[in-house]
Amino acid sequence: MQEEMQELANQDIVNQETVNNETTVDRESTYLESILKFLYQILWHVETTGLDCLPDNGPALIVGNTSGYIPWPALMLIYALIEKKNKHRTVYTLIDSNHTENKKLNSYLHNLNFVPWSYDNAKQLLEKGEIIVIFPEDNKVVGKTKSTQNRTKRFDWTKFLPAVELHVPIYPLATLGVDEAHLVLDNSNFFSQFFNSKVFPITQFFPWLSFPFNLAALPVPWKMKIMPALSYNLAKDREDIQEKAKKIALRAEGDVQAEINRLLRSRCR
Repeated sequence: MQEEMQELANQDIVNQETVNNETTVDRESTYLESILKFLYQILWHVETTGLDCLPDNGPALIVGNTSGYIPWPALMLIYALIEKKNKHRTVYTLIDSNHTENKKLNSYLHNLNFVPWSYDNAKQLLEKGEIIVIFPEDNKVVGKTKSTQNRTKRFDWTKFLPAVELHVPIYPLATLGVDEAHLVLDNSNFFSQFFNSKVFPITQFFPWLSFPFNLAALPVPWKMKIMPALSYNLAKDREDIQEKAKKIALRAEGDVQAEINRLLRSRCR
């Protein structure tokens, strides 16, 4: 009898822990969604078009430009899909491993389906029929300076390999406003070594705010546009996969830059 009571007590503890964990997850999800809503609707007034280009089911790769410590356009895309009630698709964002060493921030990103970039992770998600987002620019610093603002950097063609191998549709994503919201004046090697940090961006908030608070964003209106999928033929072998990935990376980079230029012209009218 005593053993049965102890077993029931243990079950109650397990059930209570499960309920507590689910409650914590729900609270975090609500908290994160409220933050995304503030950024999307109030701080940046994001205007997103082209969501209907994305498939209702099946895999897809979205590639775009970004700037900042984390890929903010991915977060805005997540909220845009949440807001669009008839587009129930989960988006996985692949970022370089060790992108940030902040455990709390990593936990939030994990809850938002951020996944470390690797060829295997990308291929596995695409094989499961998921939508993945990558930002293949060569971003060695956490933002773009005034001279490189609204100019895409070279796209890393190796990030396209899993999609090209599986012949997955690839959608360019252009974002105007992200560079201006996260303007970096310079990247200080001295301070990064002094504070034992990978980077130390000098922003408009330096020296009044210290890192990472100096990464605060400016309230600049954003425009995001998902363009139709790039067309390409099924690759025949490994060498053909690499050649197609290189060409598609250049096409995607060019399409994103051309759309940013068009959005800039429409802003000036």
